[in-house]
Amino acid sequence: MASRIATNAALDHLRRSRREVALPDDLSATAKQPPAEQLELRREILGAIDKLSPPRRAVILLALVEKEPYDNIAQALGISENAVTVRVFRGVRVLRKSLSQAGVHA
Repeated sequence: MASRIATNAALDHLRRSRREVALPDDLSATAKQPPAEQLELRREILGAIDKLSPPRRAVILLALVEKEPYDNIAQALGISENAVTVRVFRGVRVLRKSLSQAGVHA
């Protein structure tokens, strides 16, 4: 019961939290696109992430953005590592499809 409360609190926090993106130390070396295109790409990606279900969004943000190990994510969310792996796989698949439909290609 307590782990479910913690999970729900973590998901609520993710729903309300601002999205912050870490910037590389040397921006000029990584700037291959004009700033306006980079900003639009960031908006598309964040918009696609926001459309994910809260459980998938939580796992995607923790795994791909925060770079947390799967075992830590599983423990924090009260799910198995296999469930984390499945949610990451399916979340990435949904993100690729959503971004592809928006005209964004990697």
